[in-house]
Amino acid sequence: MSVSFSVVTTIHAGSLLSEVSRCLNSCFDNEYYQPSEVILVGDGVKVFEQESLKDDVKSRIRFIPYKKSGLAACLNFAVQHTTTDIIARIDTDDYCCPGRFDIQIPYFLKRQLILCGGSIRKFTFSGEVVGIKRNPKSHMLIGFMLWKCPFNHPTVVFRKHEFLLSGGYNPDFARRQDYDLWWRMYPLGVCGNLREPLVNYQVSISYKRAWKDIVSQIKIGVFAAIGARRYLQVPFVFLLILKHVYNVVREKSRGGRRI
Repeated sequence: MSVSFSVVTTIHAGSLLSEVSRCLNSCFDNEYYQPSEVILVGDGVKVFEQESLKDDVKSRIRFIPYKKSGLAACLNFAVQHTTTDIIARIDTDDYCCPGRFDIQIPYFLKRQLILCGGSIRKFTFSGEVVGIKRNPKSHMLIGFMLWKCPFNHPTVVFRKHEFLLSGGYNPDFARRQDYDLWWRMYPLGVCGNLREPLVNYQVSISYKRAWKDIVSQIKIGVFAAIGARRYLQVPFVFLLILKHVYNVVREKSRGGRRI
């Protein structure tokens, strides 16, 4: 079965070329379902060297330089330049598990989803695997768990139509843009998650970044729950905040390695 879909991702001035090449090559490590195109937007980056890419991958990469605008604006820009209705995400410091799209695309189509994620296999910069993160599988459980982020962002596949209908990523959020987007896409159709790991996700600890995540979680989770009249979910948001605080303190005491 021939299915056309796009992959969108970004690079910035601090991106490592070896990681970007590993990521882009991994998008094509599938037997049946290959992306029609990968839209790679340069966030303030004007040139991308393709020497490390496989020959059959180079022709599928569309690099588009863009003014330095942040992740949300660059992803919106990337989606605007796709030529398909099915769009997949990946971050360039992560990389797809072998056969990711052979698993995810048929699941996405069979269940007529508008948004589909999967599990991530977490690894450190040195390559050590430190765990797997899974999210609720069914649409109903995802809705109940919207007090926390119910999708692993680099694993998602979504419909372009519903993405645009929701308004896309909000550039006003410097962090947690994906969490804000899921709140707006969820009511537009059926969502789901796969239990299988789809992406190898690189983890690192930055305490400044962790505290910014906590603040963003409050801003999005609390106000979105109130706006959706899900008042009972507000206490769960604060429980999640306490969990984040605990993790930051625990990680600091363990020498900074994020588990």
